[in-house]
Amino acid sequence: MALVKKHSLCATLVRVTLSNKGGDALSAKTRHTLSATLVWPRTGIASRAYARAVELPGAERAYGEADWTDAILFKETVQPPTALELQLTVPLRDDTIAALLTAFAKAAVKRVADEVEDAVPFVGDLAAAPIDAVAGLLAKQSDLALGKGTLPLRSDADLATGVEREVPLFAPRAITVASTGSRSRTGPARRRTIVRAGERVGTVVLRFDPAE
Repeated sequence: MALVKKHSLCATLVRVTLSNKGGDALSAKTRHTLSATLVWPRTGIASRAYARAVELPGAERAYGEADWTDAILFKETVQPPTALELQLTVPLRDDTIAALLTAFAKAAVKRVADEVEDAVPFVGDLAAAPIDAVAGLLAKQSDLALGKGTLPLRSDADLATGVEREVPLFAPRAITVASTGSRSRTGPARRRTIVRAGERVGTVVLRFDPAE
């Protein structure tokens, strides 16, 4: 039986584009949290999760050479078949983002301690906050999700470096806001839907590079 090849990769953001910011004007500068979860990235590892803040000056952000520190999503050793699941939050206040990333970082420290105890190598840093608990933490904050997308990685070819990969993001639920001036004397304000469940809300383009 042939051995499955392991790939040591750095996932780098190329571009994040939104068609809907959850009600905020697309020209407005907003900040979000982007999480990435590798499902069964290699034998014996059920998942690897990462999170970082993403600042969008408008409807799109392209990452160039000057943005390389912000562009690195994660470094990891991966073997197929696996899948990469992405989740982008609605625009958040800075204190909410800081609280989320602090929680991620604390969980990362705990994971490092657990893995050192088990003599399992750790790859990553607190800036990207790679932790197994990210997916679960954001699941508890499902109302924060603006878009989700999945990139299947079934073969060695899917993990080839230097290739840009596009991951469409779709709204996991409808997002509503209170209509201005619609408050009733006998009940709560009427709400209008600004994002429909299943609607495509944006795209993440990323590239795998060899991890040095």
